[in-house]
Amino acid sequence: VTTSYPAPYTRYVAVYVPKQYVPGTAAPFIVGADGPDRALFTALDNLIAEHKVPMMIAISIGNGSGDGPGSERGLEYDTMSGKYAEFVEAEVLPLVEKQYNVKLTKDPEGRMTMGGSSGASCALAMAWYHTEWYHRVLSYSGTYVNQQWPPNPETPHGAFEFHEHLIPNSPAKPIRIWMEVGDKDLLNPNVMRDDMHDWVVANEKMATVLAAKGYHYQFVFARNAGHTDRPTKQQTLPEALEYLWLGYPIEGKIGSNGGREPSFRRDDLGPSRVSSKQEAETLMNALLPVAERMLRQHGEFYPYGGYMKPAGEIVQMGVADPDTRTPKI
Repeated sequence: VTTSYPAPYTRYVAVYVPKQYVPGTAAPFIVGADGPDRALFTALDNLIAEHKVPMMIAISIGNGSGDGPGSERGLEYDTMSGKYAEFVEAEVLPLVEKQYNVKLTKDPEGRMTMGGSSGASCALAMAWYHTEWYHRVLSYSGTYVNQQWPPNPETPHGAFEFHEHLIPNSPAKPIRIWMEVGDKDLLNPNVMRDDMHDWVVANEKMATVLAAKGYHYQFVFARNAGHTDRPTKQQTLPEALEYLWLGYPIEGKIGSNGGREPSFRRDDLGPSRVSSKQEAETLMNALLPVAERMLRQHGEFYPYGGYMKPAGEIVQMGVADPDTRTPKI
């Protein structure tokens, strides 16, 4: 662990305001880590125009520099507390409202956090410790491992505590989460050999405890994908945003009467009509026959997977046709 000292630095904050924003109205928004996130801004441009997500503002905050234990980024993102959310609430959001002449909603249903790696565990910490502020979380390659520094006796295993103790031992919170990990994600056994530094296992454990507690969540296991894998994010980000904003009204969506009206695509704010476990079983039942067919015909797997759209449609995807093994370009 390195020894750090206070030093001056400049933090950059990128803000996305869609052309559909009406000045003076309270807008839903996303707070993202490790900014600027141009991929997010592009995805929102398209999804808002297609009325697939509500009109929203995105605030992409640069980290404090460095990485891992002992760094400013590590202190901000790996600390298990509400301090980073409080910093955003007290310093960043008022500045955004002032400089961009926008109004940000106070409704936690209209507030989302997101990030990758330690930025993802930070995003969940923001919602976990301040659920009165945030109800939606997007996580790529979440660092749900033992990486907090300096140590905290209340959470001695850092973000590993989320799936080890916090989520299993607490009443379910009104948090909706979409999360991804790659099969080639990080493994850092380190000198401690504490079995708390395998990103794949940690994210799988997160999915297990979220399902057990009845959370609204989606978990994507990406084949042939590394840590915060860029192609995986490009492919999955639009659907992830659609899933996370289910239940929030979309202004201007064409309603059943043919006119433009605020609309809910699905009432998903109360108890789930279909449990997370049932959704997972349905998805696996659809994908397993294809995997079995590949093994019978070719004796091996090609990178292959799938996901469930908000309406229940299952989309299968891979780099090659499962029968002919012809590459998909």
